Amino acid sequence: MFKQTSTVFNQEVIVIFKDPSCVGNRALFILVNAKVDNYFRNLRMLSSETATHFLRRFIIGRNQAELAGNSYDDIQLVDFLLSAMSSITNQAYMTNLSVFQMKRDDNQAV
Repeated sequence: MFKQTSTVFNQEVIVIFKDPSCVGNRALFILVNAKVDNYFRNLRMLSSETATHFLRRFIIGRNQAELAGNSYDDIQLVDFLLSAMSSITNQAYMTNLSVFQMKRDDNQAV
């Protein structure tokens, strides 16, 4: 027990939730879901990172978010990817990003 909470919690009680639909388990699921989803949505490409390395991190983040119970359609994934790559300064990546963004704005398949 942490010393900061020892005066508030003078006994350690562990409650086991056997029912997966109980309030405690649902609250924990929502907390984990929100944390993983927030991490995935705020993923950004680093300035020195290759596109291949970033795509690997992006796919891992998406898989973790989906394992936590989040679901994304293809349009959302493309929007997240374009947003994550928007801060790059590499000219080749910026050109491709602009083309993908124009296609996305014209509702064309990307």
